[in-house]
Amino acid sequence: MAFTNLSRTLNSIGFIAVVVFASALLTSVVFSAQIPHEKFVKGEVLVKPRAGLGKGRFRDILGPQGGESMDVITAIGVHVISVPEHAEEKVVAALSKNPNIEFAELNRYHELADYTPNDPQFADAWHLQTMNLPAAWELARGSGVTVAVLDTGVNSAHEDLSGKLVAGRNVVSNNSDTADIHGHGTKVAGVVGAVMDNGLGVASIAPDAMIMPIRITNSGDGWATTSAMANGITWASDNGARVANISYEATSSSTVRNAADYMRSRGGMVVSSAGNEASLRSTADSASIITVSATGKTDVIAGWSNYGAFVDVAAPGVGLKTTAMGGGYASVSGTSFSAPATAATIAMIMSVDSSLTPVEIETILEDSAVDLGDPGRDERYGHGRVDTLAAVQLAGGQPSPGVDLVSPTVAITSPANNSVISGAVNVDASAADNVAVSHVRLYADGTLVGTDYTSPYRFSWDADSASEGETVVLRAVATDTGGNTGETTISVLVADSTPPVISRPSNRTVEATGPLTAVALGSATAIDNVDGTVPVTADNTGPFAVGAHQVVWTASDSSGNTATAVQSVTVRDTTAPVVNAPANRTVEAGGDLTSVSLGQGTATDSVDGVIVPTVSPAGPFAPGTHVVTWRATDSAGNTGTDTQLVTVTQPDSSPPQITPPPNVSVEATGRTTAVNIGQAVAVDDVDGTVTATPDNDGPFPVGVTIVTWSASDAEGNSATATQRVTVFDRTPPQLEIPGDITTGATGVLTAVDLGEASAYDRVSGNVTPVPDNSGPFASGWHEITWTATDTAGNSSRAVQYMKVLPQADFFIDQTVSEGSEVSVSVVLSGPAPDYPVVIPYRVTGSADNPYDHDATDGSIVIGSGVTGSASFRTVDDGFNGEAPNTVVFDMLAPDNAVAGSSDRHVVTIVEENVAPLVELDVTQSGVLTRTVYPYEGTVVVSASVRDPNPGDGHTFDWSLSDNRLVSASGTAGFDFSVDPRYLLPGQYTLSVMVSDNGVPAESVTVELVLNVVQSPPVLSARDDQDQDGISDAAEGDGDQDQDGVPDYLDSIDNPAILQALPGVSGHHLLGADAGLRLGLGATALSKGAGSALVDMQDLGNDGSGSQDSLVYPGGLFDFVITGLSEQGQSVRVVLPQLAPLANNAVYRKFIPGRGWQGFVTDGSNSIASAAGSDGACPAPGAPVWRNGLRSGDNCIRLTIEDGGPNDADGLRNGVIRDPGGAGSLPAAGTGSGDAAGGGSGGGGCALGGPGGAADPLWLLMLILSAAGCLKSRRRSPSAG
Repeated sequence: MAFTNLSRTLNSIGFIAVVVFASALLTSVVFSAQIPHEKFVKGEVLVKPRAGLGKGRFRDILGPQGGESMDVITAIGVHVISVPEHAEEKVVAALSKNPNIEFAELNRYHELADYTPNDPQFADAWHLQTMNLPAAWELARGSGVTVAVLDTGVNSAHEDLSGKLVAGRNVVSNNSDTADIHGHGTKVAGVVGAVMDNGLGVASIAPDAMIMPIRITNSGDGWATTSAMANGITWASDNGARVANISYEATSSSTVRNAADYMRSRGGMVVSSAGNEASLRSTADSASIITVSATGKTDVIAGWSNYGAFVDVAAPGVGLKTTAMGGGYASVSGTSFSAPATAATIAMIMSVDSSLTPVEIETILEDSAVDLGDPGRDERYGHGRVDTLAAVQLAGGQPSPGVDLVSPTVAITSPANNSVISGAVNVDASAADNVAVSHVRLYADGTLVGTDYTSPYRFSWDADSASEGETVVLRAVATDTGGNTGETTISVLVADSTPPVISRPSNRTVEATGPLTAVALGSATAIDNVDGTVPVTADNTGPFAVGAHQVVWTASDSSGNTATAVQSVTVRDTTAPVVNAPANRTVEAGGDLTSVSLGQGTATDSVDGVIVPTVSPAGPFAPGTHVVTWRATDSAGNTGTDTQLVTVTQPDSSPPQITPPPNVSVEATGRTTAVNIGQAVAVDDVDGTVTATPDNDGPFPVGVTIVTWSASDAEGNSATATQRVTVFDRTPPQLEIPGDITTGATGVLTAVDLGEASAYDRVSGNVTPVPDNSGPFASGWHEITWTATDTAGNSSRAVQYMKVLPQADFFIDQTVSEGSEVSVSVVLSGPAPDYPVVIPYRVTGSADNPYDHDATDGSIVIGSGVTGSASFRTVDDGFNGEAPNTVVFDMLAPDNAVAGSSDRHVVTIVEENVAPLVELDVTQSGVLTRTVYPYEGTVVVSASVRDPNPGDGHTFDWSLSDNRLVSASGTAGFDFSVDPRYLLPGQYTLSVMVSDNGVPAESVTVELVLNVVQSPPVLSARDDQDQDGISDAAEGDGDQDQDGVPDYLDSIDNPAILQALPGVSGHHLLGADAGLRLGLGATALSKGAGSALVDMQDLGNDGSGSQDSLVYPGGLFDFVITGLSEQGQSVRVVLPQLAPLANNAVYRKFIPGRGWQGFVTDGSNSIASAAGSDGACPAPGAPVWRNGLRSGDNCIRLTIEDGGPNDADGLRNGVIRDPGGAGSLPAAGTGSGDAAGGGSGGGGCALGGPGGAADPLWLLMLILSAAGCLKSRRRSPSAG
């Protein structure tokens, strides 16, 4: 850039940063043996994809080469790609050919470039004088500029670098360790910015500039990779460096050039050394990198310095005095040091005017350089040797003395401006300058044609490289020895010698339409390379006679170039004349031969017009049918014909021929359906067409109907034909179903009136819809599919949606001691259709808050599942002798549920010691179960204690267990361990007494029946016997809820529910109060059916020999209730009946070892019944229960006292056992043995009286039962 142009923009330029690459070979005066170093990083290449290339596409490109991106230099988008070792160069070659890849190259190692003479005469600061630094320091010292030294690190403790370093980076380790591991970086830093005027060491070129150390190698030999260099450049640019120095040769790397482009785009510059191999390099000049060669004291290029077209400037690089890593000083040589000398000069320029752009700084640096070697720019010195004083003066608007700033003049003398030219064109130019012209360059539309260094300046330009008719700008640029340029331009027009190109229509072949035929020729177009679209004309557009013709299309451009194209047009006559024969003739025979008047035929031709046809044969005719042909031929030889039928008949004796309509199949529209059956066709050989009539034209019923068509001729000859008419019904009925339902549950299962559905079929009439599920229904969402089917088997379906809101019930009441953490639990009768379920409650009672407890009004929220709880603490007030107090929880209206019958929970707070409660669980090989097998591993029975007194300790005594059971863990722990291999199949009773250490001490004894079976069942992954969606094999034969029903037969999660029938979970379910656990009794467990239902024979196997004379159509059920909150508690259980209760039903209980007895009722024991429906019973606390057993009811509710007269184990231990059922006298003529099934109750036993006349057997049973009740009362201390 000329100075005059530069000076107009100096004040408007922004921040500039400079990056310097100083790179050369590590050599010395005495060359020692070098250990070979890898040329590039094995298994890595550097790749830059085109901007906008997606990640997926990039991976697809890398995949076939075995490549994968390991890292990315984000600022410039260059990826470090891992590739198979030894395939690096092959991968680079392949990727370089891909148009989506901007470049690919090896991740090369770069060697340091020290050239260190040992001659003492190099140990001075001659370069400072050569570059006119003393005078330059009067104008600038580099203040405000930070120079990043990308090298082996810098010794920050050196006395001449003290206070000169800012925070840097180790880009290899990605940390702040920038200590010098080689020494080269400290030397480079001293050339740039060692401290001046400190009475120590050396002076530097930019003494007030700051140094940013960036270490790009962790190798002791100083070798660094291309990717580290690029990372160092971008980090320096992003972190405020205005100058950065890297002492490695990397100008030829595309990755480094991209990094330099990035820094230059942010106002930075990049400077690189030329290298030290004394080699002419073919590296192209980089627009974003300043490349520097090295000179000595005599301003001659050093013998070892590289050179070439890529060199921009030269700078001193021989025998420079600088800082050394160990704290001293050293004399250094190499382009590693001419580059930082140039970088320091750029820092000086920037400290004069920080607004200069990179282009302006480069222009100042090159325009102010001392021209050495050939005049102007050359391959050894570039624009010349750097002069820091002249550069600083030029940057500050003070041109240095002797600088040539006058631009040369230049003119193109031939050809003349606006000439028309073609082919090889000789271009001549003249140039003049106040000093001297170095050379002239010629450009054609910006493309360099050539350079001429001597006057007159002559060039040869091939005009064929431009388009014909194009105007080309020829520009001549003259450069003087001072680097100033001047230019001139002319315009020339490239001659047009090419005719237009005609696109003619396709050839035409058409059929003649008359003597002359109009033909649509189509349109021709012509495109000229200069004029674009030009007109086209045809020499003949028709009409055309029959034959072949040529149409010539012609087009000319504005230069007179003409083109023609020929289109062929053929008109042919291949159309025969149109012949019309007379009408057919039918006559009666007048003899052997009969003459017939045929009439006259006609013929017309599209070309020849009217033609007279000929006829053959012309008659006379024998009896029968004859074909007469009329024929006409036109001038082109095309012949047309038509025929006439001549029939000579004998007397008529043949019936007509009937063709019935096709068979018809239609959809029914009602019970009968109108059908369009069509019309039969009847033809007589004499009378021609006669009328045919059907015997039935509808309407038709569903099915197949045969229609008979009849026809007669004039002679009375008649015929018939049949047609099949099929009416089918494929239309389903129209179905209307009841609306969707939302209702509250009445128990675990709820009977719901689904409403009335209706259906009408247009054939069958009213049809009765049937639901796929009529209940009872569990809580939750249900889809009921209604189906209506007509008599033809067509079905319609519709879905009714139902939402059954679950019942929310408190667990049974509980007794706790003072100082206890109390949990109040709620259970839902099943899953809720919508969550959360919010159950508000109000707290009352005789106990006071805060003196006795901290419970307050609140809500229990169930977000999923069926249980939730709230907790509070009771207060140990330290007082003795207080009466029990209560905390009462009353349930309010829930959200997304309905309140069940157990809507009140009473917590009684007592001071005295309360007996503990114990539950027993069985595991075999760690799996919960109630049935064990001899060879499936150790059996462990574990006792779980619930004690209202939290401070009590407990002891365990298993000694009363079956003596055939020997515990490996002793009889005093909470576990009882048994090896089952020595047990025979059968049942074994375990008994444990648990005692607390309260005052007074309390104890409880509970029993468990261990069921031993010889071998486990074989379960299949294809079976799902409990129909819960999980295969039998997946569920296994364990018993996770300890109810005696193995998991593969148990789809019920609610512990208070037990199935009465094997494998049935949708109806007939036993249910207890919320919070209790229902399980199989010993007899039901031994039966192995997975349900509570047993029969008389099962119960008789206890060895008592007891039999009962009653029948039990409603079922006998063997169950156990656990989970009571205190000993002696009364709880409720609901038994669904398999048959309605009979008149005079009585509830009977079976006591193992004692036999049958009646159910005792008192203040703690009662019996009630309810109607129920469809195998669904009300909840235990529902208000619909009525005392006693009522005829026709389907549900029984027992209230049983723990340890009372109806508890089969007779113990107050928190466990209730009750095998029994509702019995009645057998009907006359039937036995009493095996009927499974259970009466009214009142007074002391659950007995009912017969209706009608008294049965003697019933009276006997009544007397015996009453005696049993009295005996039971005397035996049970809790009987009322």
